[in-house]
Amino acid sequence: MKMNKKIQVAFLTLVFFVFLTANVSASVTIDIEIDSQFTVGERISFNYTFVSDVDEEINYMANVNCPEAPQPLLEIKSTILEKNALFEEEYVYMGIVRENIESQNCSAIVAIIEPFETSENKSFEILTKSGFEFRVVLCEDQSCLEPSKVFVRNSDIFLDYSSDVDNPSITAALTFPDKTTQTLTLPTSIKAEQIGTHTLDITASKEGYKTMSVKEQFGVIEQEADIPSVSVCNANGICDNQENYQNCPQDCAYPADKSSKKTNYLATILITIIVLFLVFLIIIISVKIFKIIRRRRFRKIGGIKKLEARKKGIDLKKLELKKDFQKELKEKERTFKKKKRFLDKLLWRKKKASGKEQEVLGRKLKHDRNLLSGKKLEIKKELGKKFETKKKLLKFKETGLEKEKKVVRDKSQK
Repeated sequence: MKMNKKIQVAFLTLVFFVFLTANVSASVTIDIEIDSQFTVGERISFNYTFVSDVDEEINYMANVNCPEAPQPLLEIKSTILEKNALFEEEYVYMGIVRENIESQNCSAIVAIIEPFETSENKSFEILTKSGFEFRVVLCEDQSCLEPSKVFVRNSDIFLDYSSDVDNPSITAALTFPDKTTQTLTLPTSIKAEQIGTHTLDITASKEGYKTMSVKEQFGVIEQEADIPSVSVCNANGICDNQENYQNCPQDCAYPADKSSKKTNYLATILITIIVLFLVFLIIIISVKIFKIIRRRRFRKIGGIKKLEARKKGIDLKKLELKKDFQKELKEKERTFKKKKRFLDKLLWRKKKASGKEQEVLGRKLKHDRNLLSGKKLEIKKELGKKFETKKKLLKFKETGLEKEKKVVRDKSQK
């Protein structure tokens, strides 16, 4: 008993020290100071501090998580915290916010990894300008019915743009094949004088939006290629040489549509499959119906056979009952014959006796004869009743069998 108490005290002491150690380890306070918003041109950084109630060494890390911005490498640091002393450090995520960074919500995170795990995080927002759609349009006419990127020398080239914002500020510089440049204001038109590749650099800006930069190239050629058209159709009513229904429809007939042939072939296969499936289904249904009819016929025959067997059983019981009745009646008759022989002996003694003894024997003989006749009559009545009762019961069973037989026949006919 004393040993158990010592073990309990030791266990409680151990639990207390573990609990105390856990509380000591969990007594580090983390604080993060960061602005709620950052815009284009600003530096993204934050200050963080540790305060501990005990002297201890910790491994920690600081990081920033932005879903649409570059992720910095994780760096695990180590330091020794002094009791109730402030430890302060700065974390720099991005030296400058550029226009190509999308607006998004981010989190500043500081986490202690060892000797225990705990963390602190604060949210902030990056606000930048959104882009807009800007596209260069090159055409052969002012209405731009024929867009193109290849033009013939000395023709007019019409330069225009399309944008989803109204009146953007546009600066365009065209570099010619001889490397000379010209500043343009869109929309405008130029004369295609130099043969070769032209490069158009455009900068489009709009207040509240990002500045968009677009580069477009187009070519100028000496003249359009003259591709002679040679007719192979001799219109002689015969489809020969290189003639076909496209270059000589008057000689060559339109070929049958391969796709329609393929469609007809597939349709034929599908119809064949459906017909085979229906035949298979009809065969299965026919087999099922045949089995059902056969089962019903066997049930009918089996049911009638069972009923006939039961009727035979009843007939046998009738015969056995009759035999039992006759047997029991014969046994009773034997008993009566024995008693009659006994009475006959008494009668013989009476004849030989004289006087008072003869009178006594006569009364006894008369009494026994009357008693024997009454018993014989009672036994006959009792056996008759018993036989009739069993006979009625067998008759009732026989009537029930006839009804069941009729029901089985009716069901089989249906």
